[in-house]
Amino acid sequence: MKKRDRASDKFNRRSAGFFGKYDSFADAFPSIASIMVVVEIDGHDVRGLKETRRFDQSNLREIVDCPDRLCPGGFQISTVLQAMVDNKEKHKEGSAVCSGQRGESPLGVCVTQFTYTIDVVYKVIQGGE
Repeated sequence: MKKRDRASDKFNRRSAGFFGKYDSFADAFPSIASIMVVVEIDGHDVRGLKETRRFDQSNLREIVDCPDRLCPGGFQISTVLQAMVDNKEKHKEGSAVCSGQRGESPLGVCVTQFTYTIDVVYKVIQGGE
C-alpha cells in the first residue's frame, strides 16, 4: 500500500511556518507568553486509537494529525487558537471531527474525534491593558 501523506505534510508543503508567513510560534502569536494545549483523541471503532497529546509553544503546529494510519486527515487547531487571540480568550474547551477519510473510498469518513483544552497566558503590555 502506498504511504499516504498526513494532513500536516500536505499543509507544510502549501505553506511555510505558521499561517504561511511566520517562521515560529512567537512570530505568529506575539501576544502569547505561554500556552498549554491538551488534545484527547478518540478513534471510536478503530482499536487502540485513544491517546492524549500535550503541546506548548515549543511543539505546537497548525494541525494535529489523525493517529489512524489509514487516514491522512487531522484537526487544524490553529484556527481555534487564532480566534482565541482575536477575542483575548484565556481558556477554551471544545471538540472537532477529523477532516480526513479512511482508505481510498469517498465513503470511508474518518470518525476520529479531537477534544481539546487550550490555556493561554498573554504577555503584559506596559502601560496598556
